[in-house]
Amino acid sequence: MLILEVSMSLFSSVPGGFQLTFANGLTISVMFHSGNYCEHRYSPWSIAMDNIQNKGAHKSKDAEIAIWENDSEGKQGRWINIGYDQVSGYHSTDDIAFIIFAVQSAKNFDELQSRVEHDDGSGWFTPPTALIG
Repeated sequence: MLILEVSMSLFSSVPGGFQLTFANGLTISVMFHSGNYCEHRYSPWSIAMDNIQNKGAHKSKDAEIAIWENDSEGKQGRWINIGYDQVSGYHSTDDIAFIIFAVQSAKNFDELQSRVEHDDGSGWFTPPTALIG
C-alpha cells in the first residue's frame, strides 16, 4: 500500500473517546466507553451520557488504544498488531501519554510495528530515558 505523507495533524472527537492523527500518517484512538477495554467495559451505553449530563464529564481510570496508518485519502489503512489483537486495553493516563509519544515520534507504520513486535518486555511505548531523566 502506498502511503503519502500526511501534511497536517488532526484532533477528532468520537463517541467514547478521541483520536489524534500525526504528520507521520499514524492515528491513535483512545476509547473509554461501554464495550471498550476499560473500567466501563460492561457498563450500559447510556452511562456516558448520564455522566456528562449529571456530572459534566464522563471519566475513566483507564482506556483502550488502537493505532493505524492512513492512506493517501486519510482513510484507515493497516492497523498496528499489539500482541494478539489490534487494540490494547486498561492503560493508565501515564501509559497513554507514553504511547502517544511513541506513535507521534515513529518515522512510519513499519517502524512502529517493528518496535511493538520486538518488545523486550520493557514496554514498546517507553520514551527514551534522555527525555524522562
